Parts: sequence; structure tokens; C-alpha cells
Amino acid sequence: VPREILKKGKDAILSYLKDFYDDKMILNEQVKLILVGHEGVGKTTLVKALGGNISSVEKTDGIEVSEIKLTKKCTLRSFDFAGDVDFLESHSLFMTDDTNCLVVFDLNEFYTEGSPTSDSQLGRASLWLETIHVFAPHSRCLLVGTHADNDKLNPGMLNNIWHQFRELLHKARRCHTAYHEHSHLQNCLVCQSVCNLERESKYKGLAGYVEVTPQEIVESVESDSDSHSGLIVPHITGYYEVSGTTEFPNW
Repeated sequence: VPREILKKGKDAILSYLKDFYDDKMILNEQVKLILVGHEGVGKTTLVKALGGNISSVEKTDGIEVSEIKLTKKCTLRSFDFAGDVDFLESHSLFMTDDTNCLVVFDLNEFYTEGSPTSDSQLGRASLWLETIHVFAPHSRCLLVGTHADNDKLNPGMLNNIWHQFRELLHKARRCHTAYHEHSHLQNCLVCQSVCNLERESKYKGLAGYVEVTPQEIVESVESDSDSHSGLIVPHITGYYEVSGTTEFPNW
């Protein structure tokens, strides 16, 4: 969706998209995926890589909608949102409940902003999670760290980044479970006890991931001394570290 259309507001956006959609496909044959994250983190490259294209890409201007054929009867339609803060309001029009979301961040930025525990990177991810929850609280999200192939990253650094996210999700758990009291997910990192989960990796400690399986679910008893925040996040069903240029194992 061009920038000039987004700036005109809701009616202009809906008019632009009116002839774009195929109702039959949306109802029966389509998986919707939205990608959010600040500019330059690699969202567009990630979409291209999902479709088997790892060529260079240009900065997204507004919203880029593309399709990837998953099977003969199923198409993945991705909505790649520009990371500019100016577009936050218009992006919300595309966030609908029960959507699949990728919250994308750059793993390298945690170590290139002067501190190994970069609050700004974590804060940006928190902003997108909160935004998704406001407009699509029952969506399912994946946290995706890009540029996992950077030679400067090592397993210790990647563990540290995951621990920061793990602490964030732990602090959000009380508000999350209260909101989703009747819609818990067994594979949600926030619904379940995330405090003891560690990264797994099949590639020398790199390209790690975190998932919850039924066998790993443990009951969590929180005490009054546990720290909490007012952050409310949607369901988060996984944490992944990826690269658009290096072939990592499939999970």
C-alpha cells in the first residue's frame, strides 16, 4: 500500500484494497501473516527468504503485500509493515484477531548501541507487542531475531538476549493470564511458565529457538515478591533466531 494512500486515512486504504482481495481465498485458502518491527531490522528480507528469494531488497514504503504459495490450495499472504513510527495508526487497520504475527528485531542491535543489554531494542519489541494486543489481542505471535549469522554474535550473547526477553515475558505473565483467563494456549510462552526455558540450537549454539511442548509445561506459583509490569501482550508461541543468507536447520 503506497505511502500516499496510507496518509489519507482509513477510507482511502479500504477503497484501495477493495479490488485487491479475493473473498473466496480469504475465507478458505489463505493464511494471513503480518510482520512488524522497526525499520531496517530485516522484515522484507525475511519475507523474501520465506519465498526462496534471498536477493537484495529495498526499504519498504508503507505496507507491502505479497503472496507465497504453501500448497496447491493454501496461500500465505504477508503484510510487511514499514517500521516508521508515523505509520503505526494506519498499520492497526490490518491487525485483526486470530492473525499470525512476526515481531521482528535485529539481534546485532543489542550489541551495537553501546550496551550488551540494550533497553531500546527490548522497548521497541514491547511497543509492537502492546500495539498488537490492543488491536488483535487473540493473535498468535512469534518473536524473530534476524542476522543470526553475524560473526560477532556467539552463544553467550544470544543466551543473554533471550534472557532479556524471557524476563520481559515473565513480568507480563500476570496481566496476560488474567486477560486470557478463558483462552489459554498450551504452546504460549506467556500462558505457561517461561522462567526456566532456555534456548535450544542445532547449529553450534547459533540460530537458537524457544518453544513450549506439552511435556515441558510446569505449573508456576507466583509469589507477591515477583516483579510485574503493566505490559499486556498477545499469545507468543515461539522465539527464533534466523538469517536470510545462511542455511540453518529446519525445526
